Amino acid sequence: MKKLLLAILLLILPWSVADAYRNEPMGFGHLWWNMSVSDMSEQYFPIPQGEGENGSSVYLVRVPDANGELGLKGAQYLLCYFQNDELKNIEIFLLQPKSPEEQDMVYKNTVYDLTQLFGKPVNEEGATAWYGTSTVIFTMKLDDNRIVIDLADTDYFEDTLKGDYWSFYR
Repeated sequence: MKKLLLAILLLILPWSVADAYRNEPMGFGHLWWNMSVSDMSEQYFPIPQGEGENGSSVYLVRVPDANGELGLKGAQYLLCYFQNDELKNIEIFLLQPKSPEEQDMVYKNTVYDLTQLFGKPVNEEGATAWYGTSTVIFTMKLDDNRIVIDLADTDYFEDTLKGDYWSFYR
């Protein structure tokens, strides 16, 4: 019974907190939801990475300076996922900490920075999340000591990623 209630809560929770955070971004680093690959190529030099989950096209992009966006500074490397030539998902992998203790510290600082920008998050299955009307943001620690900030178009997340999102990272 408890598992059933938890499953129902996890299904309902995103709708109950939709539009629940301030300063909601529409992408990252001058990359916006529904932008085409050719539009992205006018600003950056994307490197094709093949096909991702759900038949998306994946590109590696280097943003020379994040300028404080999402609390990040300096160069950032992104994986950008396009569905039908429209940007739908951006993954930002932070520098890999050298130890689990350092990973914990970087993760806590990342959550703190994002909370300062977007308000109180939702803690969900080992991740911290903000659900908005345009963008879903997750940050989580990965098994190999890396930390990722994942931004997804809300409709894409609800329609495509949600069912297997957690298994994708684990």
